[in-house]
Amino acid sequence: LPQIFRDAGYQTWMFGKWHLGGPSDSERRGPKYYPQARGFDYFYGHLHGAIDYYTHRRKDTGEIDWQRNGKPVVEEGFSTDLLVDDAIRNLKARDVLRPFLLYLPFNAVHGPLQAPPSAPSLSKRNRRELLAANVAHMDAAIGRLLDAIDDEGLRESTLILFFSDNGGQLSQGASNGELRGEKGNTFEGGIRVPAAARWPEILPAGTVSQQFVSVMDVLPTLCAAV
Repeated sequence: LPQIFRDAGYQTWMFGKWHLGGPSDSERRGPKYYPQARGFDYFYGHLHGAIDYYTHRRKDTGEIDWQRNGKPVVEEGFSTDLLVDDAIRNLKARDVLRPFLLYLPFNAVHGPLQAPPSAPSLSKRNRRELLAANVAHMDAAIGRLLDAIDDEGLRESTLILFFSDNGGQLSQGASNGELRGEKGNTFEGGIRVPAAARWPEILPAGTVSQQFVSVMDVLPTLCAAV
C-alpha cells in the first residue's frame, strides 16, 4: 500500500505498531523490513507487537521499542497520545501541494493494558473498566486527529477508514456480543469487526453497508477510490 501510493506521488507517513519484521529476534530481521524501507517516508512508533504504554519497552524482553525513522527515541508519555500528537504535527507540516497517506495503527487496546491519563486510578484487576477506559482514550485521540484534518480544510476531500484487526479478547474484559469465539480463533467473534469510513465529498453521511469485506480489499479499493 505505501509503496504504491508513494510511487503515485503521495506523502506516506506511519505512526504506531508495525509488527511486520525488523527486530533482531524476528524471523524477518533488519532495517530492510522497517516501515521506511517498505514505502513510508516517515515512521514513528514501535516494531514489535506489545509494549508498555508509558515506557515503550517490549513486554517480553524489556528492551526499548520506540523509534523515529530507525533511530531509538526515549521519551515520556502515553503511547496513544504521543502517536496522535506526532501525526498532527506531520499533517500540519506537510507539503500542501501533494496528497498524503496517513497510517495510524494504535497499540491500544492491545495488552498489556494500563490505566490511561484520563483514568489514572483504575486498577488492572477490573479488566472491563480498564479496557473501556483505553477505548475511550483512543476515541478521544482519534477525535483530535479528525479535528486537525478539519482545521486544515481537508474534511470534504479526505477519505478516512477505521477498522479493527480482530475481535475482542474475553480474558481482557472484552465482549463480542452474541458472536461465538474471540481473538485468536476463526469464529465470528475473532474475525468479524465493524468498520467506518468518512469521505463527505463522496460518501453520504449515515450510510450503512452490510458488504462483506476483508483487509485484503483495502489496497485495491483505495487505489480505485483515488
